[in-house]
Amino acid sequence: MPGPQPRPALVLAVAAEFKAVVVAYGTSQKTDQIYPTEFVIDPTDANFDLTGLSVRTKFDMAHQVQIPFNTDWVSKAPSIMPNTPLPKLGVLPPHYIRVAKAAARKR
Repeated sequence: MPGPQPRPALVLAVAAEFKAVVVAYGTSQKTDQIYPTEFVIDPTDANFDLTGLSVRTKFDMAHQVQIPFNTDWVSKAPSIMPNTPLPKLGVLPPHYIRVAKAAARKR
């Protein structure tokens, strides 16, 4: 079941034939406790503004879930980045991709 509140998610894969996406959810909670399968996107990092996030957020690559790509699970993102198609909030800057992959390998 969808959670009680919207939260950012990093899209890791698209299963078009199933109309689903594989995501790792983000949280702004306990960002000072980082485990090997997690990484943090911080407002002080280069290109943070491209992410569309507003606060320090961590993603746990060990907890990936496939969710339906429909309005029950995916909602419109705030209009933070102009010309960004909804529900897309932002993009993962290239230097985070290496960090995300390293965290995923530790799961």
